[in-house]
Amino acid sequence: MNTRIAASIVSFALLFGAGSSLTIAEENSAISIVTSLMDANGLDTAAPASGSNFEKTQRLAEQGNAEAQNQLGIMYVTGQGGVPRKDDKQAVYWYQKAAAQGYALARNNLAAMYTLGKGDVQNIKQVMTWLREAAEQGTAVAQNQLGVMYEKGLGVPKDYNQAVEWYRKAAEQGYASAQNSLGFMYGSGQGVAQDDQQAVAWYQKAAAQGYAKARVNLAVMYSDGQGDIQNVKQVMAWLRESAEQGDAAAQCQLGAMYARGEGVPRDAKQAVEWYRKAAEQGDDTAQNNLGTAYATGEGGLTQSYQQAFFWDRKAAEQGNPSGMFNLGVRYYWGQGVPQDKQQGIAWLKKAAAQNSKPQTRQRAQKVLRELGQ
Repeated sequence: MNTRIAASIVSFALLFGAGSSLTIAEENSAISIVTSLMDANGLDTAAPASGSNFEKTQRLAEQGNAEAQNQLGIMYVTGQGGVPRKDDKQAVYWYQKAAAQGYALARNNLAAMYTLGKGDVQNIKQVMTWLREAAEQGTAVAQNQLGVMYEKGLGVPKDYNQAVEWYRKAAEQGYASAQNSLGFMYGSGQGVAQDDQQAVAWYQKAAAQGYAKARVNLAVMYSDGQGDIQNVKQVMAWLRESAEQGDAAAQCQLGAMYARGEGVPRDAKQAVEWYRKAAEQGDDTAQNNLGTAYATGEGGLTQSYQQAFFWDRKAAEQGNPSGMFNLGVRYYWGQGVPQDKQQGIAWLKKAAAQNSKPQTRQRAQKVLRELGQ
């Protein structure tokens, strides 16, 4: 199955990046807001220039300097540069000022804020007009953002063909997020003929630039036997580099590779180590996997239903289907928690109602039938 994980996926990355599988809760805050906004929505949040500060930037912005207006918006979004507080509405206000002067990055950022539902962006028709102008002028970040809007049907009718067109324009300029998105579109066959080889090619371009999501996607495709990936050593080196740099999705995927012995020797202890790193950052898949490891005593862990319950609940509360199933089991049979059959049934029903993991849904439905539910 082709997935584009965002790391956690995700944080905003999975919520608005192309082709999200949503295996990681949409509101996951493991990735900082700056990285999330940049990766998922193309929001240009470059750090303030050396020596700049809030007062100086505000003064220039009030004098009509478009670059400063955009930068002031960034400060309000990120809380950096000496801004008194984060304020999305103030960010939108200053982005609009800069966008009205034709400042391409501000036009992109305004669209990204709309995508995120932040800052109470009102005149979406004007925002889309500005964004399209910036994209047509060749601004890669705006082209990528327009692709996101078309893929998700935000501000425009959903149109995968248009999404692919704009992702490709940005990707051909070397924009890593667009390369990753284009890879997903090829892998899933959305807006373009399905082609695993093309998916791998575009993921590789983004991965070579250090784009963590693409590195994870390459590893997933290798695990699934898709795309005829030849240089497994390079794929694993990229994945490990991103994992060691703290990317939660890469850490979780590396754990899975160790657990299955794919691309690396099978090593349950290493798997648990990487799952823990990702789980502690809020990655719901890793939380579920770590809970399972505690339940079975894998990877050198002392078997503990209490710890299994702890991690299962974290995963379940983020909407992880396997986590919901496992939490239902823990409650119903009193594993690591006082027995509560009502809670157990409730969580099993949630697992049985979700659509993202059919196997887990069917498993939960089977258990419920056996329990007379």
